[in-house]
Amino acid sequence: MKIKIVTLATMMMVLCGVSPAVIALGGSNANPEASAARVPLEHYLKAHVTGDGALIHKAFHPTAKIMSFRDGRLNALTVDEFAARFTGKPASDEAHARAASSPSAWPATRWPPR
Repeated sequence: MKIKIVTLATMMMVLCGVSPAVIALGGSNANPEASAARVPLEHYLKAHVTGDGALIHKAFHPTAKIMSFRDGRLNALTVDEFAARFTGKPASDEAHARAASSPSAWPATRWPPR
């Protein structure tokens, strides 16, 4: 499950025009747009690491719909519904997800693609 979340987070970064490598390296001072885009992504990822649903409210617009595929069903969740899934503590497989999201685990790719 956490691998899917890491993949989703990476897709969000790419859609926002932010390289996962930029986030892992602490951002780019030369690009304020990338730094600004990083803020909600950091809230989203930290929510998964800590289990803090309040960070989900900081990561998404209040009227956002979060698409979730769970138990063989596609769901459209409100921010409140999605945040309610966070228990206040990290998931039992969070250490595995953190290892998978480590830049050293990523394939060597050129960013941005040309």
